[in-house]
Amino acid sequence: MEDAKNGTGWSAEGFERLAEARRSVRRFSDVPVPEEVMRKAFRSAHLAPSSNNLQPWEFHWVRSGSPQREAAVVACLSQPAAATSAELVFFIARPDLLEARAAAMVAHFEAAENAGTASYYRDQVGPSVAKMDSAKRSAWADKSVALAAQQFMLAIKASGFDSCPMEGLDPDKVRTLFDLPQEALVTMAVSVGQGIPEGLYGPRLRFPLADHLREH
Repeated sequence: MEDAKNGTGWSAEGFERLAEARRSVRRFSDVPVPEEVMRKAFRSAHLAPSSNNLQPWEFHWVRSGSPQREAAVVACLSQPAAATSAELVFFIARPDLLEARAAAMVAHFEAAENAGTASYYRDQVGPSVAKMDSAKRSAWADKSVALAAQQFMLAIKASGFDSCPMEGLDPDKVRTLFDLPQEALVTMAVSVGQGIPEGLYGPRLRFPLADHLREH
């Protein structure tokens, strides 16, 4: 039966199937992931929303065969999801770049002769970011990067491959590996590959939606 359309050409049922199919797979086969699959997923991740559109993310792609591969796996505590992956991506939040990104937005809108939006970024966003304390700035950037990571993982699944988000890692090793400043946050690593049955550690478990949903 054909999916019902909502007037946009996109299928709500198709997206629901995609969301249901995405699982955190912790062991992968040796099947390579085509480069274009990865690049499409990065393009999708780059379209994720971010606070004031400051896009505080960096995607560090440790490609198959990279000389940094072994160190990257060790930085992920050598867990099977990293060790057996075809590709490995680190999603990094850069709260230290927020002021520079706000200034870049000012320059963009000034060049586009959009004085109102340029003024908003110059007079409101820039000063607001500058006076944020470190904890708030980090949380702000971290949340935006997590949205990009989720969009990346859905795109990977849509291309027929699997992924696993990993927060179990050594952030200092990651910073050293990529020559990142101390202010950079390692939001998560994501392994990518073709999952194998042994990579699913049991059936999906979710508590009842009624335990989490509050309607007002």
